[in-house]
Amino acid sequence: NKQVYKVIDLDKMDDTSTKILNLYSSDNQLYENVVSSEAAINLMNDESLLIVVDTQTPKIIMNKGLLAKSKKTIVIDHHRVGDEGFDTVFSIVEPSSSSTIEILMEMIDFYNDKKNEITQLEANIMYGGLVLDTNSFTVRTNTRTFEVAFKLRELGADPNLVKSWLRKDLNRTLSINKLLSNGNLYLDRFMLLSSSDEQID
Repeated sequence: NKQVYKVIDLDKMDDTSTKILNLYSSDNQLYENVVSSEAAINLMNDESLLIVVDTQTPKIIMNKGLLAKSKKTIVIDHHRVGDEGFDTVFSIVEPSSSSTIEILMEMIDFYNDKKNEITQLEANIMYGGLVLDTNSFTVRTNTRTFEVAFKLRELGADPNLVKSWLRKDLNRTLSINKLLSNGNLYLDRFMLLSSSDEQID
């Protein structure tokens, strides 16, 4: 029964996430209790709990000031821990998991709290994360991965909708092709690409 906020800095989101958020800008549930990093910093006190998801190093966190202010941090992640980890009160880091979605779904099943029911839109977003992390279920998959995918499908996830979200737009495809056309092969194994334009993954 605690007040919970989702911290999103729209200007720091990748193109696909921004596209999905814009598609559902009128969805009150998706945007319920969404705050920016700066607003979150102002809301925080010593008892606040910051939950960092799907991020293996403080170097790439959305807002370093938010992390610095947090006295209590939890990390839930599936990446291997690097040299610089988080200072946490608790962490669940499972490199054997194909995706953080896998870990989260197992946690939800464990608590089995009917108050935390997942909406169809949330199931689609989580399914999209699973598809991205496994390259459409072709790498780093195991039985747990498919069990989670099945559960998300039961909750209303639509693979065709997710596929349409993840489809690269024409301009992005042209930009990638332009980069590749000017690439240089190194040691017959590596492709070096350079561009004066800022590249956003």
